[in-house]
Amino acid sequence: PVNREFSVVDAVVHYSNIKLSQHFKSHPQLTLERTDEENVCFIRSLSDTPEQLRLHQVSVDASGIMLARPDSYLPPVDIIQDTDGTYAIYMDLPGMTRENIKLSRQNVVTIVKGSRESDFTERQLATSLTKQERKVGDFTMTFRIPEQYQRKWDSCTVEDG
Repeated sequence: PVNREFSVVDAVVHYSNIKLSQHFKSHPQLTLERTDEENVCFIRSLSDTPEQLRLHQVSVDASGIMLARPDSYLPPVDIIQDTDGTYAIYMDLPGMTRENIKLSRQNVVTIVKGSRESDFTERQLATSLTKQERKVGDFTMTFRIPEQYQRKWDSCTVEDG
């Protein structure tokens, strides 16, 4: 075996960086800050703005799985069961095309993922934008459709977002 010193605390910080980077678009860059006391350390972020690491509210789907990132958004949705027994899912996705949307199915759960890019440059967002209500970013939504219905879609269309 290799004889090297192993720090559990450093391993925890490293693992935390990996896990947090899955939930934030910007990497948290955590570091260990030593104190005057031998057995006391603080885990601090090297991020310039602590707001970047604030966890936003998230939605958990009916199955209890959180598929959405904390910085994502949820577009408005209507689900209609027609008289012939078919289901239709209507979503408001302004500015999005069929290429921006990914559909998948796991047993009775339909998963809709997408991404809407900002209309503004990073500079405009930082210097000129005074109000932004239109949501941008990634979204993931799940819908549980009863088992007696087809496990595949008959059609999927995108009309004007």
